[in-house]
Amino acid sequence: MKISLFLIAILFLSCNKSQNQSSKIIQKDTLLIAKQNFDGFRKIKRTFTIFSDSTYSFKDILKDVNRSKEENFEGRLKIKNDTIKFAPFELDYNKAETAVLKNGFLEFIDGEEPDRMKIEKTSLKVDNRIDFKNFKDYAVFTDYKKFKRDIKNKSFDLTTDDLKKIEEILKIEFNKNERLRKYTDYLKQVTSLKNEKNENIIGIHFYCKSKDLLDSFQFYKIGMMDGGNCNVYIRINLTTGKIELVNIAGLA
Repeated sequence: MKISLFLIAILFLSCNKSQNQSSKIIQKDTLLIAKQNFDGFRKIKRTFTIFSDSTYSFKDILKDVNRSKEENFEGRLKIKNDTIKFAPFELDYNKAETAVLKNGFLEFIDGEEPDRMKIEKTSLKVDNRIDFKNFKDYAVFTDYKKFKRDIKNKSFDLTTDDLKKIEEILKIEFNKNERLRKYTDYLKQVTSLKNEKNENIIGIHFYCKSKDLLDSFQFYKIGMMDGGNCNVYIRINLTTGKIELVNIAGLA
């Protein structure tokens, strides 16, 4: 009887140890959470999560007047510094093979369309060259090779100091140009290129603030044909410190 109890105790401890080891294997940490949420006519909630076992999950929820859908994608990836490679298969959601962690965003650089998500939490390396603390109305975009319209000129990365210089130049123009609204009335979308003379050329689109744009302007470049002084484009040569172009759209 004593032998039987001893054997039972050993089996119990063995099973317990095995379960503990399984729990350790299954347990994984969250390395990154990035989101993209719009709450307007269409409600979109997207969440991308990276785990410590080199796996990821992507949840896409869409709700509008006529339909709603929820899709979930899972897969594996490789991380090197601030770059993510979806391997062995591309991210099925947007066919991206590569993403980078940059200025507070996860940016898909070679998917079907330009796309990015805001980083909510991460322990991974992020290439943060801009502190947006004093630039709340700014969205800075990189023209990646796949989506570039201007194939002659190369993209370059802006810094916080660059944005300070850009804002100084812009505020002078807004103070003297009576056709423009107040500087603080606008959302600003910024891109940067080096021209053939290796000069830093900055393009800024200005759009009047609205509820819908406040959600989306930081994720996607806005396309607008008219709108008067609610749709303004300014080009700055940052190397010379001069404005090269001010374009105000016509009215609808």
